[in-house]
Amino acid sequence: MSLIHVKNLTFTYDGSYEPVFENASFQIDTGWRLGLIGRNGRGKTTLLRLLCGTYPYQGTISASTPVSYFPYLIRRPEAPAIDAVSEMEPDYELWRLQCEMEKLRLDESILLRSYATLSGGEQTKLQLAVLFSSEQHYLLIDEPTNHLDLPGRELVSRYLSRKRGFLLVSHDRAFLDGCVDHILSINRADIQVCRGNFSTWMENRERQDAFEQRKNEKLLREIARLQDTAREKTQWAGRAEARKIGSAPADRPDNYRSYQGAKAERTMARAKAIEKRREAALEEKKLLLKNLERREELKLVQLPFYTERLAELRNIRIAYGTRTVCDSFGLSVRAGERIALQGPNGCGKTTLLNIIAGLCKPTTGTVKVRGELVTGPGKGKGVVFQQYALYPWLTVEKNVEFGMRMKGVPKAERAEIAKKYIDLVGLSKFAKAYPKELSGGMKQRVAIARA
Repeated sequence: MSLIHVKNLTFTYDGSYEPVFENASFQIDTGWRLGLIGRNGRGKTTLLRLLCGTYPYQGTISASTPVSYFPYLIRRPEAPAIDAVSEMEPDYELWRLQCEMEKLRLDESILLRSYATLSGGEQTKLQLAVLFSSEQHYLLIDEPTNHLDLPGRELVSRYLSRKRGFLLVSHDRAFLDGCVDHILSINRADIQVCRGNFSTWMENRERQDAFEQRKNEKLLREIARLQDTAREKTQWAGRAEARKIGSAPADRPDNYRSYQGAKAERTMARAKAIEKRREAALEEKKLLLKNLERREELKLVQLPFYTERLAELRNIRIAYGTRTVCDSFGLSVRAGERIALQGPNGCGKTTLLNIIAGLCKPTTGTVKVRGELVTGPGKGKGVVFQQYALYPWLTVEKNVEFGMRMKGVPKAERAEIAKKYIDLVGLSKFAKAYPKELSGGMKQRVAIARA
C-alpha cells in the first residue's frame, strides 16, 4: 500500500473569513481502515472533497492512488438500479458486484427496480457494493450509516472490517469500533492520527484531558500566588524607595538613604523575577486544553396545543406495486410524546412520515392531525427530511426563513424567528453560509431549525 502525505494544507471557502484548515500536516497509509472523526463543521467532508481534488487549496496533497467517493451522485434515480450502477462505475464487472451484494445481503432483483423505489438502506448497501467492486482505488466513505437501521449498521460494520484501504467518516461510535484500526481526529487545535479504534482513541483522549485539567488547575493556583507575591514585592519596593527621599531621621546612620535605595532595588528585582515566572506559567497554560470539547445543552420548549391527541392513524396499508410492506398499522400520538419509529430498511418508515405530513397517500387507511383529515400538505406540520432538502442558492438564514416567507410572514419577524432557531441549533456563525460550505450534520441542523 502507499502513503498519502498532506503538508501545510490551507483551505477557506469563498466568501468566508475563517479557514477550515490552516497549515495542516499529517500522513496516512492507504492500507489502513481509517476512521475520520471530529465535531460537525470541523471539515471532515471538506477533507474528503480536497482528497478528491474537488476544491482548490494551498499546500500539498501527495497521493499515488486514485480515489473513489461515497455517496455517489445519482442523476437519474427514476431509472432501473442497474443503470444507476453504470452511472456510478461505468467499468463495473457484474460478477464482482454480485459477490459484494451477496456479502451485504442484497437480493439481485433490486437491480431491476427503479433506484428511487429502493429504501435508503438498500441504496446505501448497493452503493457500497459498487464502491468495493472496483479495484486499485482508495475509498472515501462519507457517513454510510445515515439511512441504515441497527441490524444494517452491524452488517455493514462487519462487512467493512473484512476490507482494507478506506477512509470512513462516521459519528456512530459502535460502528467505528467494529470496523476501523486507525483514527484520524480533527480536533479544535490540530489533527492527530491514532492507532486503534474509536474506544482506544477516546480512552487516550480522556486521559490527556484529565491530565491537562489537573495541570491547568495547578497552574491557575500558581499564577494567582505569583501575582499576589509580585504585587506585594512591588509595594514593598515602593515604600523602601519613598523612605530614601528627603532627610534621614536623626537616629538613622549616614548611609540610611543608600541602604533604602539598595533594598528597594533588590525587592523590585525579585518582583520582576516573580512576574517573569507568572508570565512563563501563563504561556504554559496556553498550551493546555486546546482540544477540550465543550458541549452546550440543546433546550427544546414544548408548545401548548389546544387538543390532547395530535395525530391518529387507522388501518394504514402501504404497498409498492404488488408488494405490501405495512398492513393494518395504527398509531395515536398525544401532546408531549416523543416516539421512535423503528423497523428494518424498506418497511415503510419514511413513507409513513410522509403520509402523516400529507406528502403522499396510504394505499388504504386514514390519517388525522389535530382532528382534521389529512388529504395533502398543510399548516401545522414540520418535516425534517433524510436528504436535508436545502436550497443550494440560499444561505442558512434564508433556508430557515423560506417556509415563513411562503406564508407571508413579515421580513423583520421571520428574520427574528430564524435567528432564534439558528442560535438554538448552534449555527449562528454560519448564518450567512451556503449549504455547500456545511457538513452533513450541519445541514441536518439547518433542516431541524427550518422545521
